[in-house]
Amino acid sequence: MNSSQAALFRFFDYQWYANDTLSNDTYCCVYNDEYVPTIDDDGTLVGVHCDSPILPIGPHGRTGVLISVICFVLVAFILPNMIKHGWACPHNPCTARCRRRAEWIFLTFMLFLLAFAGLDWIEIDRAILPGNYVALLGFLFQAGTCACLASLWHFVSSYGYGRRVYLLAQNQTIEKLDSRDHWIYGFEFYVPVLFYILLLITFFLDALRPWAAITEGNLDVVVDSRAKVACVFLTLCWLAILGQFLVYRKFYGNCPRQRDTAILFLLLCFIPRIIFQFVGAWNAQLHLYNEDVRSAYVFVIGFLPMIVIALYGICYGYFAPNTQELQKQATASTEEDGHDQPPSGEQVNTSSHKADQASLISVDMASKEKLNKSQDVNVSVRPLM
Repeated sequence: MNSSQAALFRFFDYQWYANDTLSNDTYCCVYNDEYVPTIDDDGTLVGVHCDSPILPIGPHGRTGVLISVICFVLVAFILPNMIKHGWACPHNPCTARCRRRAEWIFLTFMLFLLAFAGLDWIEIDRAILPGNYVALLGFLFQAGTCACLASLWHFVSSYGYGRRVYLLAQNQTIEKLDSRDHWIYGFEFYVPVLFYILLLITFFLDALRPWAAITEGNLDVVVDSRAKVACVFLTLCWLAILGQFLVYRKFYGNCPRQRDTAILFLLLCFIPRIIFQFVGAWNAQLHLYNEDVRSAYVFVIGFLPMIVIALYGICYGYFAPNTQELQKQATASTEEDGHDQPPSGEQVNTSSHKADQASLISVDMASKEKLNKSQDVNVSVRPLM
């Protein structure tokens, strides 16, 4: 097609797509001989619409169905953890903060988003042009990624809160935990604000793309500077979560039940997803929106890391105690230690009581001596009068 033909088609509101397809948003003429318009025996025209012919489900579609089935099944296993760490805790004002279930809510959102993205991925093999389903696929996939990061953040937050509750239940006189002016409380207030700002920037950069160019088959826009900046912000979000975990581990110490190892494994599982983001931002042929990309590659380092995080998070929540159970365990361990030797507070109270008794005895003796002296003086003075 020369420049004059292209100008003529633009004048009549036709669009020339990357796969040699002409369209005016209603009907199209495909130049490829494989997809020329045909007429069936019953007089039906096939191959005249931009979304036709409809091809059979390919490897991308089969992988998408597998992703959807896995995600929908995992949602059912999240509900027991949500009950254990949320609704099962007492609902009085004193223990309102025990209901730590935000990570399970975000995990549920993530699984639903990935399941619908997998169902939408079926169309990548069936249609000639990418179409609007690519925009929906990208939006769902990136939203699921942000939900996964939010879930990881709340896993780490609940880990730190559980460590604080455990230590306070063991010793109520820890000054650095009782004081609200300590820097750890400022850290827990400002760092989540920074994290969610980075997360929103990542979402808006990566999920809201120039979809008109992508649906026309122009994949050059998926490797622009916007995609590269989104990769940087995605990495910053992950580093913020890792930094929060390291601060908690340094401040509260290692967990005796190896919970910190489980949290660290959850964070490491997200690294392949970051690699997938960087590869797609620099190579359009390996991007999710490319219809020629291998489905196994996208599944292994794109979808599978977040599915593994959901699966391992479910197992972690099943075996890890909730906040109320942590308080009971800490109290029980403190009572067991108390049977072996008296607490330091009791020793201090006993010694102070003995000192008070000694001071009272000395005061009584001094008063008796003064009384005896006064009686002697009175006895010696009376005969002279």
